[in-house]
Amino acid sequence: MNSTKNGTSTAIRFALFFFLLLGSGIAWADDLNMYISTTRFMDDTGNTTFEIVYKIPYGQLKFQQLEDRFEANVNVAVIFEQGEKRRQWQQFKNPVVTRDLQKTKSSGEYYLDKISLTLSKEMLVELNFIDVGSGKTAQYRKELKLLEPGTLLSDLEFSSQVLVDPDHRFVKFSRGDSLFFVSPDRIYNLQNYASMYLYYEVINLKCSDTGIAQYEETVTVSRNNEVAYRTKVTEDCVGSRRSTLKRIDLTEFASGKYDVEVTVRDIVSGKETTRTGIAIVRARENTRFRFFPDINDEFLLIKTFLPVAEYKVWDELSDAARDNYLDTFWRANDPNPDTPENEFYEIVQDRVSYSNEHFSRFEDGWKTDRGRIYIRNGAPVESTTDFTDPSQTRFASKEYLIWKYNQPEHRVYLFIDQMMNGDFKLVYVDNDDNEQTLPTWKRYFGDEFDETLLE
Repeated sequence: MNSTKNGTSTAIRFALFFFLLLGSGIAWADDLNMYISTTRFMDDTGNTTFEIVYKIPYGQLKFQQLEDRFEANVNVAVIFEQGEKRRQWQQFKNPVVTRDLQKTKSSGEYYLDKISLTLSKEMLVELNFIDVGSGKTAQYRKELKLLEPGTLLSDLEFSSQVLVDPDHRFVKFSRGDSLFFVSPDRIYNLQNYASMYLYYEVINLKCSDTGIAQYEETVTVSRNNEVAYRTKVTEDCVGSRRSTLKRIDLTEFASGKYDVEVTVRDIVSGKETTRTGIAIVRARENTRFRFFPDINDEFLLIKTFLPVAEYKVWDELSDAARDNYLDTFWRANDPNPDTPENEFYEIVQDRVSYSNEHFSRFEDGWKTDRGRIYIRNGAPVESTTDFTDPSQTRFASKEYLIWKYNQPEHRVYLFIDQMMNGDFKLVYVDNDDNEQTLPTWKRYFGDEFDETLLE
């Protein structure tokens, strides 16, 4: 399912930080950054159904431009292990399609899909993902443990939206006439969503002679042992099971990590089951992360990380909207909203300071070509300094620099001190769509220049 988050997109490739939450159903990924969660439900025969949901931001994928669209493909192999036995169950391809170039670089747009497995025996599942275009991979391994016999609760499923969908457009995510936008990352940015939806199933209740069961349900959401939300109700149920959807208003929640707990007690049998999970809230706060008194300088700095398609957005915004745009950018890239610090902001702050100290000549170092590249990528993994050969050009010998990076991909930048005053200009770039190569760059180096240095 191709899904969209509302709000300003900040498609930052090197600065994509993901909350890989270890806990109930949340797992990890390799160099293809994604979110995966597993939720267990019990079917009518007592077997356990495992719903594995994965979410991949578009900006993680490499799209190919076709005639009328952009398309990426993610291959998934499903492998089962039981003891020493290992077998591939299924392999399939997920086409990810959009007609909007900007979406292909976004961290707010994402692809969402679900794999459902019903098992009567416990085993280990391994999912191997590969983005065909880039070759990036991720692996997910999880022991699939059955729900306990007689348990009163399924696992908790977290969703960011539940919409009416009578046409069942996305069957995998539909229940009845409702469409569930399952949230495997469990991150709720209040700029986009003001509610958290919990879905779970109460099962194995003991019924009276009339077929009526009665149970007590308590839902608690807390942060640092302080309760932010709690409900406790007694419910009647026809039969031994019931599906429950709980909407929790997050409007007044502060940023941070929250513990979610649901407890069900069967009043007839006295049995009790508790399920827990965690969720991250990113609240609308008044904190201002600012480097400069001039708001246009602030945007000039964050342009370092934005795709070119977003540059024009700034001119169309009001002053209040510009403030909100900047706040959204810094919060969207905070790797850990549960702490008062914004580590991404601090990284950029250090790089701005370094640039001003080392690259300033006729303007602040962060505004120079070297400063811009350093702020975006950090220190190069390889740096070469040399001088051009004046016998091969019409110019006096000029100093040049070559910077190379390996993350997030191999990139090369060539700077030259054109005016021989220490102000190095970027004249050649490889594998960075936000920068341009000077068409006449070779005239500074001559025909005999060893271009293998730029590989």
